[in-house]
Parts: sequence; C-alpha cells; structure tokens
Amino acid sequence: MERKKRIYGFAVLFSMVFLSLLGRLAYIQLFTGAHSGDSLALYAAQRSDGSFAAEEYLRGDILDRWGNSLTASAMASRLVVFPQNLNLDLLQSSQLLAQRLQEALNLSDLAELKAISGRQKIYFHLDDQELLREIEEAALPGLSVLPMKFRYGKGSLARHFVGYLYEKDGRGAFGLEKEYDQLLQGNKPEYAIDGVKDVTGFLLPGYIKTGENRPDQQRHDLITTIDRDLQRKAEEIAARTMKKGALVIMSVEGSEILAAVSRPDFEQNRIKDYLDGGDQLIDRVSRKAFYPGSVFKLVTAAAALEYAGEQGVDLRSVQYECKGSYAFDNGVTIGCLGRHGRLDLRQAFEVSCNGYFINLIRQWGGAPALKKICDRFELDTYFDDNAGPILLANTAIGQQGIMVSPLQMARIYACIARGGLDQQPAKVLYAVDRNGLREPLEKGRRLTRVFSTKTAAILQDCLRFTALEGTAKSGNGQLYRVGGKTGTAEAGKDNRVLAWYCGYLPVEAPAYAIAVMVEENIEGSNQGLRGGRDAAAIFKEVGQVLAVR
Repeated sequence: MERKKRIYGFAVLFSMVFLSLLGRLAYIQLFTGAHSGDSLALYAAQRSDGSFAAEEYLRGDILDRWGNSLTASAMASRLVVFPQNLNLDLLQSSQLLAQRLQEALNLSDLAELKAISGRQKIYFHLDDQELLREIEEAALPGLSVLPMKFRYGKGSLARHFVGYLYEKDGRGAFGLEKEYDQLLQGNKPEYAIDGVKDVTGFLLPGYIKTGENRPDQQRHDLITTIDRDLQRKAEEIAARTMKKGALVIMSVEGSEILAAVSRPDFEQNRIKDYLDGGDQLIDRVSRKAFYPGSVFKLVTAAAALEYAGEQGVDLRSVQYECKGSYAFDNGVTIGCLGRHGRLDLRQAFEVSCNGYFINLIRQWGGAPALKKICDRFELDTYFDDNAGPILLANTAIGQQGIMVSPLQMARIYACIARGGLDQQPAKVLYAVDRNGLREPLEKGRRLTRVFSTKTAAILQDCLRFTALEGTAKSGNGQLYRVGGKTGTAEAGKDNRVLAWYCGYLPVEAPAYAIAVMVEENIEGSNQGLRGGRDAAAIFKEVGQVLAVR
C-alpha cells in the first residue's frame, strides 16, 4: 500500500513538471518565438492558395477536319520548376538525383534554372516516369510533378503545317500558330492547379488538386482541312521513302489540303535544337524554291494552246522533229533524253521531249503567253516578256526562270482536273469558339478560269496517255488509273537533282491532286534520282491509300 502511494506521488510530480515545461514552450512560441503574436498571423497569411495555370500555353487547339487534335495536346504528369523557390543546395545534396535531373534537362549546371529570370514557372517535357517519381518523392522546394496540359505530344501531326510557338511568350512563331495567333490566344487558364503553399512557396503535396475546366471565351479552336488519318499515313510513307522532300494531297473539289508532309520532320518541343543551321524547320510543301523540271511542261503547253487557240490553230496536229537536242543560232544546245524523231503534242508528253516544248512556246506565244499563265497561277517568275531565247527555253522545261513549291504544283494539276478552273488552296475551314459557334475562315476563294475547257481537255488527254503509255505509267496502281507527269530537275552543282511526280486520280473522275518532290532518298543520297522511279513509287503508294478510302 505504501509502495502504491509512492508511485502515485511520483506520477503526480512528473505530470506537474511536464505541464510546466509544456506551458513554458507555449509561452515561448506565442509571445517570444519566431511565430509569436503578429508572426503567427503573417505565417497563416503566407501559407496561402497556390492556384496557377495547369496549361503550358493558354491557346485553343488546332484540329483536323473531323475535330481530331493535330497537336496531340493532352494532360500528363510534367516537371514544373518554380525558380524563385528552388533550393539548389538542398537539391545538390541529393547527388544522384541532381545528376540525373541535370542530364535529363540537358543543362550544363542546375544553377541555370535559377538564372532564368521573368519566369514564375518552367515546364519540362520529361518522359522518364521513374525520374518523375523520384522527384515527387524527394519533395524538394521549387520542384513539383503536376498534371499539366501540354501543347504538343509525340503523336502530333502535320508539324510544318501547324507550326510552333515562341517558348518565351507562347505566341505563334510559324505556320498556323503564327497565322492565326490572335484567334488561338486565350487570356485565362481553362485548367488550373489549386494548391496551398507554405512560407517558402512550396506546394504542400497533400493539398494539390486539378481545378475544374473553366472555359476561356477569348480563345478559339481551328478546324483545318487536314484529314488526320490520311496525314498520318502520308507521313509514314514519306518517312520510309525520303530523307528530304515533300508530299501534298489536295481535294480537286474545293482545293482543300488533305495532307501536307515536309521532310525532314522536327519536334515542336525542341525548337532550340534546330537553330544551329539545320533545315528541319523548312516547310518544303509551301517553300517556293524548287525547279519543277518537266512537271512544268503542262503550264508551257497551256500557254501555247491558249495563244494558238486565239489564232484558230489546233496544236494537237502540229509536229516537231527531235534530233536529240535543241540548237540555238549561237550554237548553244539543250539536250533531250533521246533522239525522239517526229512527234505531235501527245507523243511529246509521252517521252517528255525537251526540244518539242522549247519549240512550242517559241513558235506560239513566246514569253508573254507563258508569263500570262504563270501570273494567273500566282507563280513567282524570274523572266519577263522580253526574255531571251535561252532563258525562255529553260523556263519552258522548268529549269530556269521559275521556282515553285509542291503545293503550287498540286494546285496547277487540280486546275487541269477541274477543266481549267483555278482556286487558291484552303488550309482552315472554321474557327470555333467555346460555345461551339463556327466562323468560316479563308473566305473569297472563288473559282477563276485560267485556260479554256478545250485546253484543259487536251492536257487531260495528254496526262492520261502519258500515265498509260509514257514516262508516268509507274504511278498507276491496281485499283486506279491516273493522269500524271514525271519530272527530274537539275538542282544546282554536284549533279544534284529533284525527282517529281504530279498528277490526279482517278483519271475518270478526279478527286485528288497529288504532288511529290524528292530532294534526297531515304539513304540521304541525291545522286541519280529519277521522277519516274523515286517520286512515282511514292505517288503510287499514296494512290493505293486513296483508292480504298
């Protein structure tokens, strides 16, 4: 009994000492400590909401004609760095993590993260899920792994067509991103991270959640003319067959661009990597920098046919004797692929005789007639009505005086398929606001007559015959027949050439116009390229895809 009293006494004494110490600690904290009095109120205020945009850029999306994203924009876990809250000493104390992070971000020093001024947060496209998990578990100030809506995913398509953004301010730098920057640009986040920060600005992990979708009425989505499935297949074909070049597919009705492929491709999240002199960012589909070679002979023939028609002459019956080259009075000659003998217009297309078309334009209309047709197609020309005979001759066969883009060539062949009616190519159909209202874009694309229906019918017959019996026959497939023309254009020194195939299909009722231009084959070689082999094989594969749609 006496023992129990002693134990009880010691317990009471211990409790009194403990309560005394606890009271003293409370006094220190409340009245004299770092968080005493007003300091506690300040601490509570600093431990505040940390709401910020859960989007890489505040922009509407760029979609295909069926509403599918071309940017592959989606929500995913991303590393977000808050430079002002980053504790480098604490980060570098975790040596292995710091080293892996530095390598993953391709930084020479992690201090570069702190050196970036004027940025409240920086997004990084890390796909290393293990590293992201380690960063999240480390819970270091200034580093967070958060669900973010990023602009471009790995599955993005038509990258030269869509374009890319300036990283610093998120404004359009190229392509549709630049052309329609004002329509795409928003002014508030549609997705946000709602969190709570402590006094250091660190987001407390247990209090982070993704906010609900908040429509931004300023931004619009773009509905383009691209068909995503066709674009993907066209890109797959081009990636297997050419290192450099372009491929464009256009609807004959409406001149809508259904697929546009430029090689080499690039990644829209790595623009800085391409600014050292490479040519990945060049859009070869729309760049007017390529000699068209023999695919331009259709324009030459159209000019001569229109001029002769005004004189009441039908050029289909006019013949020319090919002796293997065309000779000028000063002794200069332009060679041909062979000694073709006597030819009419259709036969000249069949064998792609240079001499025939040089003689044709020199006899019928000359530079003024050719310039007139070129101007109607809005082509950039480097000759005038007073062009000398050699310049005119080289222009007639697509080797001088004219540079085109594959898109322009598709437009020309679509015009022939439509019976001589031209229309500017369409890229975008609508802008769609957050209420689903559609505003038509690219208005005023009227059909205009470039040449007569008679001229168009003659050219159609020549293209059909050339693809049936001549140099373009390798473009035909088992399920379709085409109207087409090959071209092999000299592209400068070192025997560099461009391989072309342009045409439309099916020849009986044209629905698609296609232009293929190969600058380098898949091995990266430019030597020995031929339109009837390299470009035609690509055209044929595209045709097979279109034939089963």
